[in-house]
Amino acid sequence: MTSTAIDWYKANYQYLMTSVNRVYRHLECYISQKQNQTTDPNPDFSPPEIPNSATPFALDILCTQFGLSVCDRDILLLCVGMELDPDFPLLCRQASGDSQINYPTLSLALSALPHVSLSVLGRQSPLQYWQLIEIAPGVTLTQSPLRIDPRILCYLLGEPSIDAQLDERVKPLDLGLTGELALPPSHQQIAQIIASAWSDSTASKNLDKPTHK
Repeated sequence: MTSTAIDWYKANYQYLMTSVNRVYRHLECYISQKQNQTTDPNPDFSPPEIPNSATPFALDILCTQFGLSVCDRDILLLCVGMELDPDFPLLCRQASGDSQINYPTLSLALSALPHVSLSVLGRQSPLQYWQLIEIAPGVTLTQSPLRIDPRILCYLLGEPSIDAQLDERVKPLDLGLTGELALPPSHQQIAQIIASAWSDSTASKNLDKPTHK
């Protein structure tokens, strides 16, 4: 791993945990309100400042690619916190008011997090539609434990991960000493057409770029 990659890896983790801490503060504020404790009248819940980086961080890429709202993002971070922060189970128990519920739920998210929409309950929600989170079987949907998909967690951490369902079916391809992949003639013809079209498209884009003097 190059020094640039290491720097991104560290900054990406720091950015993720700073984002998780914002959700942590929401839960603390919610618990204080439930217990009628004095709270900061103007708590700072603004998103963390994005450090300068040539490569975007994994959390922002994920939110953009899957069209996650602020609500979706916070629920996802709630699940990330459960995986990475040892204090989250106690916090969830205090927030839920039930000693048996020491994990994130949609009910907790709807109660404690701002900007949460009831649309997160539907299967069309990006979190459920793209299976970014897992909802464990339970008596009710809103009280069932939430868990981030392990592959998504690894992605947010910048770690490679293979889908467990594909692990036994997909294997690295040994190209042998030649490093070439032999294709059936019909497939080879299709591959050449695609490669030619891609090359023509790339060349056209390069020609269209303005030249700077």
